[in-house]
Amino acid sequence: MATTEALLQELIGLQKEEMKRTRHYRITRVVLGMLPTLIFLGLTIWGSFVLYQGVEDAMKNLPEIMEQQGFQNFTPQF
Repeated sequence: MATTEALLQELIGLQKEEMKRTRHYRITRVVLGMLPTLIFLGLTIWGSFVLYQGVEDAMKNLPEIMEQQGFQNFTPQF
């Protein structure tokens, strides 16, 4: 009887350990699966801000730029 009880306790311990490893595996898999998407999203947002800052001066000076290019009748619509 004692051996049966010891074996059952060992089996319960092994099952708990297996459940813990499975949970860690799932968490790691989800995190590593989402990581490239989050990096891509962050770079896209950062790139949008950098592009806007680069084009911001040209957008503010657009009427003067258009006049320099020869468009005398340019009227800003925005």
